[in-house]
Amino acid sequence: MILRVRVLANGEPGEVRLHKSSGFDRLDAAAVAAMKETKFNPARARWGRAVDSWVTLPIEYVLK
Repeated sequence: MILRVRVLANGEPGEVRLHKSSGFDRLDAAAVAAMKETKFNPARARWGRAVDSWVTLPIEYVLK
């Protein structure tokens, strides 16, 4: 699955969008919930100030 996450300047996730489903609603919901709890390193502008940005994150579940 692929998620799009808006990373705010403070490193918190803003909006989390499902870009491509895994095909299983419960897995999709779990991935979105996990991203909403994740802390990120924000993007930096040329002058070094943290800025909001969008990132695309592939999520892969592996069963062992």
